[in-house]
Amino acid sequence: PAGCFHGGTDVDEPFNRALARLQESEWCNADILLVTDGEIKPPDEALISSLNDAKEELGLKVHGLLVGDAGNEEVIESICTHVHTFKSWSAVGGRR
Repeated sequence: PAGCFHGGTDVDEPFNRALARLQESEWCNADILLVTDGEIKPPDEALISSLNDAKEELGLKVHGLLVGDAGNEEVIESICTHVHTFKSWSAVGGRR
């Protein structure tokens, strides 16, 4: 149907741009926050390597906020140093 994305977000380009920004003095101490429904395509191996290098050399933290309980948790865990799960508004006392 029109307007349907069918999942499988490609995170390579946004992460590559974020990693490039970390080379700038204003951003060298920044961390990354990934907000996702978990429907992520496995990242390119070169990206995983670059992220791991930045984690080790710069102390980069990549926080993943997984909204809902769908998706590929293994892929998210391969990218993120910390994964936080938000299941639903009702679980935290919110209303729809």
